Amino acid sequence: MNQAYFETLPKDYFGDLYQKVSSSLTKGENVCISVIPGFGEKTIFNFLTFNFRSDKLFDGIYVYDPELEAENLTDFCKKIESKKTAKNKLIIIRFFEQVDDKPHVLEKLDSIRRKNPKNLIYLVITNQEAYLNPSSHQAISTVFFSELKFIYPFDFIQTEKMIDSLKNYYGWKINPSIYREIYRLSGGVPRIIKYLTKELYESRIKLTDKDKLIQIPQIEFQLRFLTNILITLSQNRLQILGLIDEKSHLRSSLLKYYLKNYMSEIITRLYPKLGNTETKVLSFFSENEGKIISLDNIANLMKMSDDNFSLWAIYKVISRLKPKVKNNFEIKNIKGKGYMLKKIN
Repeated sequence: MNQAYFETLPKDYFGDLYQKVSSSLTKGENVCISVIPGFGEKTIFNFLTFNFRSDKLFDGIYVYDPELEAENLTDFCKKIESKKTAKNKLIIIRFFEQVDDKPHVLEKLDSIRRKNPKNLIYLVITNQEAYLNPSSHQAISTVFFSELKFIYPFDFIQTEKMIDSLKNYYGWKINPSIYREIYRLSGGVPRIIKYLTKELYESRIKLTDKDKLIQIPQIEFQLRFLTNILITLSQNRLQILGLIDEKSHLRSSLLKYYLKNYMSEIITRLYPKLGNTETKVLSFFSENEGKIISLDNIANLMKMSDDNFSLWAIYKVISRLKPKVKNNFEIKNIKGKGYMLKKIN
């Protein structure tokens, strides 16, 4: 393989993403791309960077990755701005969710480019928080981003395109007749699509064997991450992110199955005699220790996994749990908001 995977992708692979982002950036407008982890952040970054360079849109392209750079973001951008070798400079900032005090940082970045705004442009790639809370991703005194692009789960046509791209690049032989089932299981989540396709070819795993599918490490990691999002966000926000449909049904049948059987290893080890519902509810809390979880969220999660519990029934489950776990955990009632799990030292 002489080419990297992202180099083989057509420019319309992510729909109009490349066309819109490149158009805004070349006009001197800053752009923010908001993407849920596991929905292709790395591929999007490599895909855009490769095509920007291939099309020679900028004299210089510089990447700031907080996990790799020793200096802070502001100092990095000042250094790039002072370079005389390139007039038209693009700074791509990855993992912006790791940056503290975002409005103040963006204010500083804006002041750095103020002398020649068309000669220094920013492309920020960050997680879903930018889409859910756009005001927290703007500078104090100005609208920093002219465009905010959110990456939704793939639809069926995009899923087909992704599977075909994986087949062509890796040589995986997958029958098109099962594309629809891969889409149904994955809900259009790129990481799940990739590893379902990979294991289907390499391990000959059956798509009907959901117990084995959810044990594939990369898929289990993604399902656990998405479960944490489901626990903490309201149904309205989950719909905004495209994780549930207008009827509040999960788009991924594999995530639904995972949720139905969701039990934390720590909780099952500590409390092997708890009932299934008690274990599941306590597992939801333990994954978000120290955070307020509303009864509505717990009830919605149970409904998503086909366990149709009323708010009153879940309240009773929590009441039963409190004395059973008191040696290790305190389940605190936060009046008017929900419950919070605290570990007892």
